[in-house]
Amino acid sequence: KGGAEGVYTAFVQCITASDNQSRKVTLQHLDHVAQNTSNFVSILLSILVQQNDQNLRFFILSYLKNYVSIHWLNTLSLYKITPTEKQYVRQTLLQLLSSISSPLLATPLISIISTIAKKDYPLHWNLLLQQLKSLYDSSLSSNSKLSTLFTIQSFHDVLKNLFVSSSSRSKFLSFDFNSTSPASISPPSNSTSNFKFLRFSAILESTSDLLLFSSQIFVENFKVLKQIIQEIVNIEKVGNNNVSNSHITSIRDEIVYRGSVVNFALKMFSNLIRKSSF
Repeated sequence: KGGAEGVYTAFVQCITASDNQSRKVTLQHLDHVAQNTSNFVSILLSILVQQNDQNLRFFILSYLKNYVSIHWLNTLSLYKITPTEKQYVRQTLLQLLSSISSPLLATPLISIISTIAKKDYPLHWNLLLQQLKSLYDSSLSSNSKLSTLFTIQSFHDVLKNLFVSSSSRSKFLSFDFNSTSPASISPPSNSTSNFKFLRFSAILESTSDLLLFSSQIFVENFKVLKQIIQEIVNIEKVGNNNVSNSHITSIRDEIVYRGSVVNFALKMFSNLIRKSSF
């Protein structure tokens, strides 16, 4: 079997393997399928979108996480991912982020987005930060709390992954920014250093907007969190005999949600301050 059917069958065989030896054999077969299937990553994502089986979806995302980490920039013909396929993958991953409803699936998905961001931003994914902000705004408009939480978590992980090391920042800051033309600022000759230079430059340009964005998220959600706490205090004062269990549960869920958003927003803000400080 080839194509999508062959990929799907290989994954099903992996998750249904009864013992370690069988699992090893099926993983080897899956690697063989990956090498011999055009648009393998695109097919994986198509299967992921179409399937409802959580175990299968989680295994696909976990496999894809490792695959992307190893092969995204691989130029060997066996594993090469074309620019066209990469564009499709980036778009599909963000669509999944906006629609996924399981924390179990969100964790590897966010990791994949963050990994690709580090490899592609800003040269091949220059709109990433704007796209994440748009996803966040859309999740608020649709009142999708899980989508909001996953998006802000992804925002945090992406930024954390994008910042270069302190040594690279030092090299960046050694350039003469008082020169008459930006073109006269020459990035490092090494291609890897050059890419880090461009990435750090792009983040610097967006830092003020990102600081404002993260601080707004923090303030808005912290205000709601304070209101919820005040409601709990009022309930305690008058007694909770007249408060339904469902209302108590909804309050508890709201505290967890708002607290998580506040936590990620605060981490984003502190990360931006710390990493971009000269």
